[in-house]
Amino acid sequence: MTDTPQQRDERALLEASRAGDSAAVEELVRSYQGRVYGFAMRMCRNAGAFFTATSMIGFIAGAGIIVRNSIILVDFIELRMAQGMPLEEAVVDAGAVRFRPMLLTAAAVVVGAFVILFDPIFQGLAISLMAGEVASTLLSRMAVPVLYYMAERRARAAHAKAA
Repeated sequence: MTDTPQQRDERALLEASRAGDSAAVEELVRSYQGRVYGFAMRMCRNAGAFFTATSMIGFIAGAGIIVRNSIILVDFIELRMAQGMPLEEAVVDAGAVRFRPMLLTAAAVVVGAFVILFDPIFQGLAISLMAGEVASTLLSRMAVPVLYYMAERRARAAHAKAA
């Protein structure tokens, strides 16, 4: 059975994170970011909407939500580590505990944007919000914990080496 490009990228992301290759992980995350924007633009085109200024406002709003979710996830990881939990467990626990709020936020955005989906002026905003939120929720659920784990592990190794 042949893998799709996404499956190959996910497998490469996992292998690179296990090997500690942060440059490869960053490159894969950037390719996913491009896919998120491309996905939202294709959704606009497929829905018969143009990519307009309101679509860009939708991108900015969606980016703000995802950044907030990512900051809360990292803060939760650090809180768990401050409580004495090992790094690996803290990353997994934070991802598990914060999954429902992140998913509910994305669902609320999608449902809220659906209300304005049929307005010709704000249709692009609704489509970019909906598509961007779904795609970026999946991306942030995978990329943020992996990148944090790699960065923290590297910082700990450098600190142990210096000591």
